Amino acid sequence: MNQQPRTYNRRPKIKVCGLTKLDQIEELISLKVDFLGFIFYEKSPRYVFNSLTLDQIKAIRHKGKVGVFV
Repeated sequence: MNQQPRTYNRRPKIKVCGLTKLDQIEELISLKVDFLGFIFYEKSPRYVFNSLTLDQIKAIRHKGKVGVFV
């Protein structure tokens, strides 16, 4: 008996990185993006603390907040 391999209906996970604007973050949350990426490298042009405070980042209600560190 030949069995076919299982196929799963898994969708790819999506992460958007380099976020610095709350309105964009809110839009991504409404689009159900899996991960929100924040850059914590001071030399990056997308360094998050040039645009947002730690309290603003903490207030974002999303389970997939991730950081990029160097």
